[in-house]
Amino acid sequence: MSQGLTVDWVEVGPRDGLQSWPRTLPTPAKVGLVASLLDCGFRRVEATSMVHPKWVPQLADAEAVLEALQDRIDQLRVLVPNRRGLDRARDAGVRNVAVSLRPGNARGDPGDRTGGPARQHRRRRQRECGIRLSL
Repeated sequence: MSQGLTVDWVEVGPRDGLQSWPRTLPTPAKVGLVASLLDCGFRRVEATSMVHPKWVPQLADAEAVLEALQDRIDQLRVLVPNRRGLDRARDAGVRNVAVSLRPGNARGDPGDRTGGPARQHRRRRQRECGIRLSL
């Protein structure tokens, strides 16, 4: 094992779990969830995502959640899908962000959006790679 290797364990439930709920959890409940996770010992929590509310309405209150947790902002991480999301996170005082990268070309082509066999193959390979690396 390499000297100096560290693992940053991040609880992503408040962002990943809530974004797929059919209903929107009230902001105070989200704040309470994140605070409880920090209180029970998680050193870092991915509190929300700076995604456009049109795409993920469950996270439309991202700035309000972060404002309520300003005293613990160093323990929070936010998923940013693009440059606008990064700007919003910075404006909200966030210091830790997660960025999701996907294949594309040098001109900024977002890659295969067809959902066809090539994309399915790529996703399967990414999962397999992630499993191998995590073991």
